Amino acid sequence: FKGLWWKILTMILLFYAGQTPGVRKPDFLQGRLFFFESWGGGFGIEYSRLFAGAVGLLLYMVLIWILNRTRFGLVVRAGVENSRMVEAMGYRVGFVFVLVFVMANVLATIGGSIYAINNGSVSVDLAHDLLLMVMVVIMIGGPGSIRGCLVGSLLLMLSQNFMNGVYPPLGGEFTSVGLMLGILLWKPKGLCPLQGGGH
Repeated sequence: FKGLWWKILTMILLFYAGQTPGVRKPDFLQGRLFFFESWGGGFGIEYSRLFAGAVGLLLYMVLIWILNRTRFGLVVRAGVENSRMVEAMGYRVGFVFVLVFVMANVLATIGGSIYAINNGSVSVDLAHDLLLMVMVVIMIGGPGSIRGCLVGSLLLMLSQNFMNGVYPPLGGEFTSVGLMLGILLWKPKGLCPLQGGGH
């Protein structure tokens, strides 16, 4: 599969010559929201980052609702545990997993679009650039856990922003890998390990 991915990526590069077109922020995402201005200037957060956080939180709540409150979510969780039993009950597990794959691609598209808006550009190897960060988030939170992804991403971003403000040379990948190793030494299964049939 990895070899096929590299072939597809190479074909895209041949046609588009590795272009990285700029992405302009919409007008409603321009500017910052300032807090505690009366306390020595306070601090500001870009509207685009607040928008990204709001969209991420909304998608998280929708996923939790689907997995825990709908028949589709029940079939997905049961299919992961015992697909043959679910098929014996009359459900098309293969079709359900195809829908899950489609949903995952929709979420990846939304995430990539928001990242491109915040980053100011988009490229064909965007997923490759984010691969390390995604793996760190998964390992911190716990493989297979949606709640773990939320916790892991928040911890990673807070630690990176703190380190970039205190000592920038140790920010970025050094902070990411160091945080992951520290948490895995403490909790080898991650902070929010997946329980039986959990999320």
